[in-house]
Amino acid sequence: MQGASPSGFAMRADVAPFSMSPKQIDVMVSDFVVAAARAAEAGFDGVEIHGAHFYLISQFLSPLTNQRDDRYGGDGVAHILNQFRALQPFHLGCP
Repeated sequence: MQGASPSGFAMRADVAPFSMSPKQIDVMVSDFVVAAARAAEAGFDGVEIHGAHFYLISQFLSPLTNQRDDRYGGDGVAHILNQFRALQPFHLGCP
């Protein structure tokens, strides 16, 4: 099985991760925005973005699994700010 990853770090022995390109990350963020907008259109009051347990979003938040040196990497405050910037389209795409 193959899985997406910020830096190609294997979390499981049976998954061969690939490092996502910036374009793939942008598409993923866009897909989350579209899904949130669909939930709003369906009448939901909000969405919860699960970013724990080393799922993909969690991997972007961890310095262990995110060793990128582009706008999706970094550490400390800059890293957290980048994650909040990635969430901005959710706010803009939903009422």
